Amino acid sequence: MKMLKVFSNQMRRIHAQLSNIIKEEREQESPEAGLFRVGEYYLKNKRFSQAQYIFSRYLTYYPSGEDAARASKFLAYVEGVLTENPTPWLDPYKKASPIPALKFPGPEPEAPKAAEELSRTANEYYSGLSLIAQQKYQEAFQIFKKIVEDNIEEEYSAKSFFEIGHCLFLLGKYEVSIKHFTLMITKYPKHPDLGDVLFYIGQCHEKCGRVSQAAGLYKKVISMESDEGTKLKAKRALNKLEA
Repeated sequence: MKMLKVFSNQMRRIHAQLSNIIKEEREQESPEAGLFRVGEYYLKNKRFSQAQYIFSRYLTYYPSGEDAARASKFLAYVEGVLTENPTPWLDPYKKASPIPALKFPGPEPEAPKAAEELSRTANEYYSGLSLIAQQKYQEAFQIFKKIVEDNIEEEYSAKSFFEIGHCLFLLGKYEVSIKHFTLMITKYPKHPDLGDVLFYIGQCHEKCGRVSQAAGLYKKVISMESDEGTKLKAKRALNKLEA
């Protein structure tokens, strides 16, 4: 009888622990919402280059996401500011906006929080994206490399695999970047960044003077069902080569 009571008490404790874990998982912010919130934070604080990069990442991974329309509008506004050709009515924080749908709803975005809302891997990933936006490519590379090596969350490992190749390109390590991206195509043939992968391989070839290879890759990107922003980059690069 005593053994049964002990066992029953143990089962109640285990059940309570599982309930707390399930509750925490339900309350944990989704990767999609977390990424968008990071972009909002940078936009609110007028850190436009960071916001541009985060919103472009959001639209790459979540083109049909809950906040995709807002991300597109925010990105358009940010790009206008960065090119010194702002479109005032797109300002999502302008109180007197003639387009009410663009007014920022609800409370102002808070600073990205730590692991109580996002997993540690997610926080590391977002930190890496922020470092790229700040042109701290070597530091970002180390973060993404660790995420891939740890391989705790497959989603962030796959995303970080792309960012490693991107960092290598930004660091001017073109041949190494080509090898990395080629491996990525084999490892993740359906990766949402595939169009960007081919574009950056083309850019690497162009930087190394292999114009014909670069042109072929740009044409491939243009013919693919990839992101329109990536296609536009490829068209501009191809037009520049053919000029």
